[in-house]
Amino acid sequence: MTPIAQGPISSTADSVITAESAIWLIGLAGWAARDWFKHRRPELALLICSAAAAVLAITIACPLINVRHFPSDDAVIAYSAFGRDFALWLFLKNTAWMGTAGYLVMKAAERGWSARRLWGLYAAAVVFEVVAEAVMVKRGFYLYDGSQPARMFGIPFAWPFILTAVMMLFGLAAFQFFHHVHGRQRLLLLPAASGAVAGACVCMGWPLFLGGGMNLSTPAMSALGVLSTSAALLTLHIMLRWLDHSRTQRDSPQAGDEGKPPSPRAVPQSMEAAHGEGR
Repeated sequence: MTPIAQGPISSTADSVITAESAIWLIGLAGWAARDWFKHRRPELALLICSAAAAVLAITIACPLINVRHFPSDDAVIAYSAFGRDFALWLFLKNTAWMGTAGYLVMKAAERGWSARRLWGLYAAAVVFEVVAEAVMVKRGFYLYDGSQPARMFGIPFAWPFILTAVMMLFGLAAFQFFHHVHGRQRLLLLPAASGAVAGACVCMGWPLFLGGGMNLSTPAMSALGVLSTSAALLTLHIMLRWLDHSRTQRDSPQAGDEGKPPSPRAVPQSMEAAHGEGR
């Protein structure tokens, strides 16, 4: 398939989206600072750093997805990979979006949201992804080139479902990670998250990667898009089932605890409470 010819975006458009993305990320970083100074919670700060690492890691997927970006002639290039230049706004925007989505999902899981409500959050995030990408494609910031599934609003229908599922998994995995890991060991999220995000993207999107490499027709790519979307939904379903199972195990008493006398440490506490009530 012949690549679509498209020139670089204007300097004004590049400056505007860079400023918007920077404001978004700075606001998110400010909220992370608030969480730390007010509640001594470093989770959002670690999520932002992990999101930045994950954005760099999934750069490998851009040639496989056949997405092409068009930075302006005087754009600030954050990094280059695989013969492509990635503008600063792209790095800032993706980091802010992944950090925000991961944080919202993590907080929803912390508050005990049911699987049904988390599916609703996923649906809302998919709608946001479709609208945001449709605007970006229409304004010429990037496009999906080569062999692609059927498009909606200029976007191959499968990718919003896949990419949003990856961000949901990022937040759910972070929730489980922070629940079990404490102290300085939480820094392990930085390499773990980037590898997990890149792995999830490849796991869900490999049918489309292979189809694009073979330059298949749109109907064939659409069939593979259905397969990749199904893989994304199934993976998210399994993750939500695991979350519910983990909650059940935490909330239910451990086997063998029933009928046991209270521990010596608990006896003084209960006696002190009873003494306080007598007063």
